[in-house]
Amino acid sequence: MEKAIAALRYDRDILNLDHLLMARTRSKERAEQVCAIYAALAPDLKPIFVHSGLGTLTTKEAMDKLFDRGPDGSRVIVCVDMLGEGFDLPHLKIAALHDNHKSLAITLQFIGRFTRKGDPTKIGEATVVTNIADPEAERKLADLYAEGADWDRIIKRLSEERIAEELRLQDVVYGLKGEGTLHDQLSLWNLRPALSAQFFRTKCQTWNPLAYQEVLPKGAESWFSYSEEDEVLVAVICRADEVGWGSYQNILNTIYDLLVVRWDKEEGALCLYSSDYKGVRSERLAQIITNDDTELVSGTPIFNILNNVELPLVKSLGSSRIGAISFTSYFGPNVTEGLALIEKAQSELNNLACLGYENGERVIWGGTQRRGKVWQQRSGTIAEWLAWTKATWTKVTKKGEEQANVIRDFLKPEKLSGPYGSVPIAVQWGEQAQQRFNDRQSLLFSDVEVPLFEVDLDLGTVGPNGEIHVRIVSDSATAEYSLTIREDLPGGYRHDHVSGPLVRFKIGNSAPIALPEYLLKDPFVVHYVDGTYSYNCYHIPARLDAGLFDRDRLEAWDWTGIPLNKESMHKAADQATIQFRTAERLKPDYEVVFNDDGCGEAADLVCLKDVDEETIKLCLVHCKGAHGGQVSQDITNFYTVCGQAQKSITAKHAGLPTLYRDLKRRHEIWARAGADRFLKGNMKHLAYFKEKARRAKIEFEMILVQPGGSVATITDDVLRLLATTELYLFKTTQAKLRVAISA
Repeated sequence: MEKAIAALRYDRDILNLDHLLMARTRSKERAEQVCAIYAALAPDLKPIFVHSGLGTLTTKEAMDKLFDRGPDGSRVIVCVDMLGEGFDLPHLKIAALHDNHKSLAITLQFIGRFTRKGDPTKIGEATVVTNIADPEAERKLADLYAEGADWDRIIKRLSEERIAEELRLQDVVYGLKGEGTLHDQLSLWNLRPALSAQFFRTKCQTWNPLAYQEVLPKGAESWFSYSEEDEVLVAVICRADEVGWGSYQNILNTIYDLLVVRWDKEEGALCLYSSDYKGVRSERLAQIITNDDTELVSGTPIFNILNNVELPLVKSLGSSRIGAISFTSYFGPNVTEGLALIEKAQSELNNLACLGYENGERVIWGGTQRRGKVWQQRSGTIAEWLAWTKATWTKVTKKGEEQANVIRDFLKPEKLSGPYGSVPIAVQWGEQAQQRFNDRQSLLFSDVEVPLFEVDLDLGTVGPNGEIHVRIVSDSATAEYSLTIREDLPGGYRHDHVSGPLVRFKIGNSAPIALPEYLLKDPFVVHYVDGTYSYNCYHIPARLDAGLFDRDRLEAWDWTGIPLNKESMHKAADQATIQFRTAERLKPDYEVVFNDDGCGEAADLVCLKDVDEETIKLCLVHCKGAHGGQVSQDITNFYTVCGQAQKSITAKHAGLPTLYRDLKRRHEIWARAGADRFLKGNMKHLAYFKEKARRAKIEFEMILVQPGGSVATITDDVLRLLATTELYLFKTTQAKLRVAISA
């Protein structure tokens, strides 16, 4: 406390800087106590405290004192986090952390907020004073540094990058204060526009962004901030509109719209976002702030957003018959009908939303041809929106593409009248379940609730009429359901309970529903040996013409003393197993080797390596025992292991922090039974990689281990399956694939 006061006095009295001190505490009671001590130590600084328990009037009076730059103003404020996110007062330059944040990342971001710029004659460098006398803070730091010099590097790097990220946003926000009053009405730091925009080609030499007000409806009110340096306008528009649920003259909705516009003279580009494009008359607005030569980028170039997107699957589209005015919308499997009409030139594509993979990441792009609107399914800060529009403009206006891959490469669902002809090799939960956090989902086996991260889906036998049997496995119970595909069934398919307890699916605190009912909206995804997949009675014919896996890349490992059908170590850490031999072989190459074998696994082994300051290597290892415990040419040895590999791409797309949570929970379950899942490293090492992954790139690899195959006798059919799996993994995650078998 004395250190923080001394830092403030030095800045104010010696450097003549108009700085303020903000002290953070963990609770309201603590804030009042800390404020009383500050008042006793430095009454001339007029300390105040604020928290959510104060009344509106009291809070306003306190904030007025803080904003008062005169002799009666307060120079110290004590709060309970409430001035953290988005609070816009650059005079706050001394941060006193009396109670540290639980998360290192949050602490670094909190510190970053004190680096915000202001008038350089009155505002200087930030100072942070933290309470290392706090035993908990000291313990956390000791735990981190106990892991060695790596933590010195990661804390330094994370601090620099978090603060650099804050500074990038700060530059944008500070620039926007050059003109206008919007920043006086609300915090620009908290704005989160959707990553969406219309793009316009401009030929003007100057622009007049403030002319946007000319297109506003009568009676509308607006506030703006404008950065001349960055050529960026941000405005909030308040307007009244009729209610949609009746016809009344005196009942109106009050609507607030956000408008963000960026002009790039060199590129001849105008990028415009609005929370309601129609409401702000975006196309006319673009011409008014530039000139009448400005043209909307529309038509087929809009769909250039889909170039470089692998395995693109249209989730929805809208089209119109050639020569007709009306539009038709298609969703889910019905998009095949819409795409067929477009291919035959009977319809014209208007809009679509597409799921695919770009640069190894799962992406959703959307675009409308006529309105020229492009979007992705996320939002960001103003700085992130600006960066996104620069990258997207380059993509949309790239020359040399005669047509977007919307017709050329799109996957088209095909309705099955019976079981698909290829061999199923894996089954996984549907897209919606894959995207939710696993700890928010659970299954009830009768009345026994099991988190989804403790449940496996396995393929059972294929029935005499092609029914696909799905085994739902947890440590406490196993149930089996079948999927029958037949055109005479309602909807063309049916899920039946075969054995074990009845299963219900539960999301968060909502009431559980019977599994067949849940699968109507979020069906199982079944992967086949030819690289295609299906859901319910719809087949997705992915074109994966991969040829044969290079025989010279097969790795012949020594399995002496290991029964070839004995796969897992289990809690007993059985050394005479395929998994143990594999782990021993990989240990020298990785800092963490984690035994994730069991229900809900990401892989049999999860391995992590610190490649360099910017890169983490994540390796998922899938092991499988040989049928009959001997080497053979049996392709079924490879069905399961290749299917596991294709399923596990979700672990990479979910991100290392999510994988960390799942591994941590599974480790804790074993630890309660006295077992350890770490074969190398420990939870602190795993936490290190979780934190580093927030800014490091992931180098992804999979290793398939099947000693039942032989380098000398492997068949072309197996090599074809391996090549198909490799191509699928590369298109979806850019993973490298290794295959370990017998000599």
